[in-house]
Amino acid sequence: MKQLTKQENKIAELVAFGFSEKEIASKLFIAESTVHTHTKNIRKKIDARSAVDVARVFIIENPAKFFLASLF
Repeated sequence: MKQLTKQENKIAELVAFGFSEKEIASKLFIAESTVHTHTKNIRKKIDARSAVDVARVFIIENPAKFFLASLF
């Protein structure tokens, strides 16, 4: 699996928390098409077929970050 950039990692985190591409674009002040491109690149890098796979990989690789944030 290839290393994600900082921006891709942030987008993967937001996908794991259930945000849509439109919501992510709004949160990060970038175009929705840019988020779509990043999510496509993330899926290629981690060999994922869907946003569910992206979320699963993010949670598995960052359990403390995901579970601590979901408590608050």
